[in-house]
Amino acid sequence: MVSTDGQEIGELHMLTFHPDTGELETLIVNTEHSELFGIQEQDDGRIHLPASVMKAVRDQLIIEPPRQR
Repeated sequence: MVSTDGQEIGELHMLTFHPDTGELETLIVNTEHSELFGIQEQDDGRIHLPASVMKAVRDQLIIEPPRQR
């Protein structure tokens, strides 16, 4: 996975979906970083990014950092 600015993020571990709607909810990422875009790793050692960061699927999954508040 890479970000829109070319930063290597890590590898996609799993996707989660809403059980009722089937809508994509979360990208669970294996990464060497302890946080990405201000989102800390979970107890499972992975970072759970909101699905809204996904921008494109090509040779790699492209994500855009969430807007900072």
